[in-house]
Amino acid sequence: MLQQFDGNILGPKILGDSIGLTSFWVIFAVIVGGGLFNIMGMFLGVPIFAVIYALFNEYVRNSLEKKKLAIETAHYYNCDDSPPPAPKKPEESGAAAE
Repeated sequence: MLQQFDGNILGPKILGDSIGLTSFWVIFAVIVGGGLFNIMGMFLGVPIFAVIYALFNEYVRNSLEKKKLAIETAHYYNCDDSPPPAPKKPEESGAAAE
């Protein structure tokens, strides 16, 4: 039972924290990599998925910036139909202090 905990929960959590992925995505990358490319896929699945994940995050971030939308997810947590608050611009915060 301890080995199951270590292999299925603790190991992916530690690996995910070190590369910036949640343990879910680590297990997902190992399973998909192993299913597609056997042992080599299990070893290379996590680093390849981490690169894809980072590229996708960068793409989404750039798309939001081009549309002048908020990047932080907290701006999208409104439960009502009101529009999310506009992101603060650096020059606005400096002008308000004067």
